[in-house]
Amino acid sequence: MEPSPRGGVVALRTYEPLQFYLMTGDTLAPMDSGLVNLRTFQESQDEAVGLGLDGMVVLTSEGGAAGGPAGMTFMRCQLPGL
Repeated sequence: MEPSPRGGVVALRTYEPLQFYLMTGDTLAPMDSGLVNLRTFQESQDEAVGLGLDGMVVLTSEGGAAGGPAGMTFMRCQLPGL
């Protein structure tokens, strides 16, 4: 789970989906249109998500297919508060 640099948005990455949540006080609520299917990136071992300024999202993986090198994928999301 990774909070955005400005606060207010949290991303939770699991095996295939990435879900963005809006943080209000001590409550997390799933954001409308905040579910992203990561299967299209074809990462063999999903690991982490990092949130940057201006909607930048960084996805990392521990290693590639058949023991290949770790991967890093960049994408940009247009969600409020990110």
